[in-house]
Amino acid sequence: MLIEISIGEGLDRLSILEIKQKEIKDINKQLHITNEIHSLSVLLKDKETYLYYYNLLMDVNTDIWHSTNTIKSMTVHTPEFGILANTIFELNQSRFRLKQIINRLSQSLIQEQKSYEKTYIDIVLTDLEPIDIPTFSKLSLNYDCVRIHCSYEKSLEFEQTVPKFNYMFTHP
Repeated sequence: MLIEISIGEGLDRLSILEIKQKEIKDINKQLHITNEIHSLSVLLKDKETYLYYYNLLMDVNTDIWHSTNTIKSMTVHTPEFGILANTIFELNQSRFRLKQIINRLSQSLIQEQKSYEKTYIDIVLTDLEPIDIPTFSKLSLNYDCVRIHCSYEKSLEFEQTVPKFNYMFTHP
């Protein structure tokens, strides 16, 4: 059976399969994983097109993989259980945001929806401050929208420097 999915969802699936390929040692399971990766080979061009975001998906999904394996060995009474469960929830939110960004950039007609209210963070960026790409990328994974208050000139510099995420600019 074939179903249509968004590019973001497809790349997310491919990244999870690549993680499974590294982490699962069972030969029979590896055969199924390899077959599924092959069935998604149509996404290889998209993987290259959105490689920056794909690599972030790999990082987030690897963190989810390891955190999930850790929490499986705990009970709800383990003191760290709640903290780790919240970490997994936050990582899944970052994963959703990455898929949204890929879907927006690829102009996907199919887009996953969430029912929660959007989260925002406000940042003031002066003309003299350097643009810290890793910090802004991380903020974009932690919030649905990063509102940047800066000059028009700084916003142009920002847009030429920073990968496309969920940014909104306001100018004085």
